[in-house]
Amino acid sequence: MDQEIAARFKAQLAHYQSLNTYFDWRTSYAFSEELYELLSLIDQLTEPKVALELLALYFEADQQLCELCDDSNGAVGDTYGSAGDMLLSWSRRCEDQEYVRSIFKRLLTRPNDYGVGYEVEDAAKELFYSCKD
Repeated sequence: MDQEIAARFKAQLAHYQSLNTYFDWRTSYAFSEELYELLSLIDQLTEPKVALELLALYFEADQQLCELCDDSNGAVGDTYGSAGDMLLSWSRRCEDQEYVRSIFKRLLTRPNDYGVGYEVEDAAKELFYSCKD
């Protein structure tokens, strides 16, 4: 089941990355709703490593996705806030913490031209540096 969902996620993400269209400020909200639907596929997964890989792919697609639209309303950027929350949640569920660290290293060493890397930074701070009583 997870592999089918992952394949569907990857195909849809690749479709968005290959679009040769532009969503103006009036239509970017509808585009963000499509992105939320894409992210909702991850909620159907059972395996944390699969979820983390898909979330990494989503963050790595930031340039293509952000350049598809006028996001002056912040709707597309907000999808990355949700993706950051999901990244934290799935990271906590993953037993292989070395894998989790490798995902964060991969994402934190990327350029942050669109500001979505701050969501990864926030998740990393919460996961690795939060004080525990």
